[in-house]
Amino acid sequence: MDTPCCQNMPSSLKLWIAIFLAISLGAFGLNQLFQAGVSFNNFAHWQKPGSTNDTIAVSGEGKVVAIPDIGLTSLSVESRAKTIVQVQTDNTQKMNEIIAYLKSQDIEKKDIRTTQYNLYPIYNYERDSGKQILDGYQLTQTVEVKIRNLDKVGTILAGAIEKGANQVGQLTFAIDDPEAFQQKARLEAIGKARTKAEAMAKAAGVHLGKVRAFSENVNSPSPYPMMYARDMAVGGAEMKSAPAQIEAGSQEIVVNVSLSFEIE
Repeated sequence: MDTPCCQNMPSSLKLWIAIFLAISLGAFGLNQLFQAGVSFNNFAHWQKPGSTNDTIAVSGEGKVVAIPDIGLTSLSVESRAKTIVQVQTDNTQKMNEIIAYLKSQDIEKKDIRTTQYNLYPIYNYERDSGKQILDGYQLTQTVEVKIRNLDKVGTILAGAIEKGANQVGQLTFAIDDPEAFQQKARLEAIGKARTKAEAMAKAAGVHLGKVRAFSENVNSPSPYPMMYARDMAVGGAEMKSAPAQIEAGSQEIVVNVSLSFEIE
């Protein structure tokens, strides 16, 4: 029924108004449906199994027990004399004898490295005059030694002291080439991680794809010290004839890996 305001409106005008309203309402409805459809598609894509964003993350640990194959220590000669020439002559002679002895024990030149050469004057303080009086010079030479035959560590240290070394640094044991042991532990860790991922994928009813991410943490032991005092080598006649037996023990190398697999 026409409203009072439209009773006097021409029929042709009423027709055009009706057509305009029908087109407008239709466009609005299509727009609403389109938006609803897009929202549904996005929601469905977010739930879609097998998306490249879906992964399985696992971790694994590998351990290898290794026996240290080198011993590391330092040998020093500290000398004092009234003149620079005297202190250098005395100190250098003793150090040369020590190095010659080390080489005679099958220690290669590359395993002997000079780490310190420190020469400085020595002064005495006179209380009466308040002056410092030069009283001579002190020279300290130090070599770092890598011993590969661990059965001879005790003998080598005792012999070096007899040749003139009056300071022996802390003895430590280490693995000369830890990478081979790390690789073995790494392969073990990756194998455990993959086995775990395959079990999880089977339980979930999916298949593993390629590795998306990988990280690792290597725990290689640092050289560990063993106390070796000078008296152990030259404390008495018995010790000179039978140097202390030294055991290197063992060290554990641990590698932890984290893997992220795509789900197919």
